[in-house]
Formats: sequence, structure tokens, C-alpha cells
Amino acid sequence: MGSRKCSTPFFAIIFLSALWLHSVCEALELVEIFSDKFDSPGRAVDPAKWSVLTGDGKINANEVSRYSAEDVWQENDHLLVRANVVKSDSAPDEYYSGAIYSKVPFQFGEVEWRVKLPTARGFFAGLSLVPEGCPPTGPCADGSFNRIDVLQYRGDIPNRVSSMLVYGNVNTGVRHDGSETYKADGTFTDGGTYHLFKVVWDDVKVVFLVDGVEKDKIVTPEAIPHRKMYLVIHTSLGGWYPGPPDGTTPFPVHFVVDEVSVKRWQ
Repeated sequence: MGSRKCSTPFFAIIFLSALWLHSVCEALELVEIFSDKFDSPGRAVDPAKWSVLTGDGKINANEVSRYSAEDVWQENDHLLVRANVVKSDSAPDEYYSGAIYSKVPFQFGEVEWRVKLPTARGFFAGLSLVPEGCPPTGPCADGSFNRIDVLQYRGDIPNRVSSMLVYGNVNTGVRHDGSETYKADGTFTDGGTYHLFKVVWDDVKVVFLVDGVEKDKIVTPEAIPHRKMYLVIHTSLGGWYPGPPDGTTPFPVHFVVDEVSVKRWQ
């Protein structure tokens, strides 16, 4: 008797595959793994969630400000990150700014901040994801960059925000892949309005959203980070990007963060 060959019809394979994918998707939930509404008791940020950056580390190249713990605090259920100047008749002005970074690294997910931006010449505010084990202020020890800048904001251009991936190596070249968003009907500071800045990050893409609207999707393989990342919230003064503060800068300048949330499908 001859042997019989059994085969599964193609449409059945498609059906079974779709059923399997459906069951996997149903099993996953978007879970919040980190959040802060900055409503914990006291003026200091929650030490279980954040570290405060101090000293001369440069996040924005050649900035003139030093990072001070006095320029980051909680007030009325908000985080205030300040940039300020101490004037002296007998010495050069001293500039200070604030920065914090999270203690809970994660790989892939959705991060959203709700923030209020100021108008001020020479002022810079940023929201970033930085690889675990690398400093918040520059490249990793091997010279590499692979960070996600969800928000880059110049206080002298209040109708524009930028989002980008920074990757490569200082020894062979650093690349920037992203876009700028312009507000057609005014500025991001009008009326003291809060705005939402979000990133969706997985193993094949990074998507940037501003106020719930997708602004850019990056799929360049070498640009997509695959390491665990932590959050950085910071301000700075001066440097090559925003330029120097001047007599019009309304010191003190405050970057206000209402809340931050990190979610993952798991």
C-alpha cells in the first residue's frame, strides 16, 4: 500500500496563526511600572524614585550653569526644576540649574510627561531616556551615545519643541535622528498651559507624540536602543544650543512637571 501525505490547508495555517497571535495579545496588558505625581510628603523628591544631580556635569554642551540640589523641589503636587543666577558686584555671575534622574531602569515601553514650559533666553529644558550604566550628562564610558530625547526645548523659541534619538560614538561620529514640532497657533507657553510629551519605544521603532498627536516615527535599526534606560529631567543655561542668558532672561526660570508615567506591555 502506498504512503499518504497529509498536509494542512494554507487557509487553516493562517487561521491558526491569527488565533495564536490573538491569544498572545489578549494575554498582554499595558501595566504602569513607574509613576510620580510629585505629591509625596515634604519638599524633596522621593529618594526611592529619584537621584538629584549636582556639580559641573554637562548635559547641554558648554552650558554655564552648575547643577544644584536647591534647584529641584516639590511644591503643590508638582516638580519644579529651576534655572537661576546669583549676582555679585565683585565676582562673575554664578548660574545654577536643576536635574534629577530615576532609579528604576526599564527596557521598552511608553513614557509620558505632563509639563509646563517657560519663555526665557538662554534657557534649555529636556526630558530624556539614558542607557543604564551611563551618566546622565554625556556619553557612556566607551564614548557611545544611544539616548532618547523626548523633549528638547529652547526658551527663546517658545513655539518649537524637538524630539530625537542620539546615537553613535564620539570617536567615530554621533548622529541625531528626529524632528521639530512648531505650534501654529501661538506658543507652548501661552496661558501657562500644560503639554504632554510621550515616547513609545520597542525593539523596532521609537514614536514621538506631542499632546497626543504622533509627530515622528524612527525605525533606523542602529538608532533604536535595546538596553535598559532610565529617565532624566533637567534644565540648563547657556551653551552652544540655547545661547547665553541675557538681561531679558526672567530669573528665576521654572520648568514645571505635573506628572510622569512609564508603562509596559507585559
